[in-house]
Amino acid sequence: CGKTAKKPYRFRRTGIRIYSVEELCYYVAHNLETIADEIFAEDLADFMEEELGLSERAQRFRELLHSQSGLKDVAVCILCSADYYTEEEIKSILRQIDEINALTPIQRRKRRADNYLKCGNVKEAAGEYGNILSSRESAGLSAGEYADVLHNLAVITMRNDRFIQAAYYFREAYERNQNKNSLNCYLYALALAGEREKCMQEAKFYGMEDMEITELFLELKRLSSEAETSSDWYDLEEIRKRKDQGDPEFQAAFRELVFRMKEDYRRDSRMERG
Repeated sequence: CGKTAKKPYRFRRTGIRIYSVEELCYYVAHNLETIADEIFAEDLADFMEEELGLSERAQRFRELLHSQSGLKDVAVCILCSADYYTEEEIKSILRQIDEINALTPIQRRKRRADNYLKCGNVKEAAGEYGNILSSRESAGLSAGEYADVLHNLAVITMRNDRFIQAAYYFREAYERNQNKNSLNCYLYALALAGEREKCMQEAKFYGMEDMEITELFLELKRLSSEAETSSDWYDLEEIRKRKDQGDPEFQAAFRELVFRMKEDYRRDSRMERG
């Protein structure tokens, strides 16, 4: 429906670019937690009119913005711009908006942080999770929700090679959710931090059998081997060598590698959601 944009529209919060009204519909449906922060924008109406050729729909969109309509009205305006979703699917999306509106402010913040992480916007997610943990309102989260915040923050911390801090978050998450995945991640973080003896002690403390501990270390070895044989790992090692040799161009190469990894992550995330 409409045209394919020559110049895509970029959503600020997630960094995702869209080229068609169908992609716009998909984005709205799969980012309900954060869409309210970025959908009420005049430049999105301009994009619909100038790039997609949907003048009438763009004008209707502007009218809703100027009348300060709610999220459901704006979402319906967009979702009905194409035949991407059926009437029943749109009704289901609107029910999800109602569910989000029924959440407490702190629960909405958690959902927003989860969405940032899902979209690969790690910096935004880490900031939101940190704010949640330091907020008095965090007491309004259930034990499971609080554990999810800790676990996801630990995942982000692990990506920054801060294994001891990540281990702390994983352990705190496990104390609240008793989820085996959080426990395994806690032990992985200890092992990666070079604390293998403590890893063994903690595994036994939490009731793991010798066979389980052996399987845990074998899995860690397998994952490490896969990482070290990946092209990204090889490229990173080459960049490290260039840095040690004093090559001033290593920073540009590193930025290029990070950009490629981000794009790969976002592409894979979109494929999983699709």
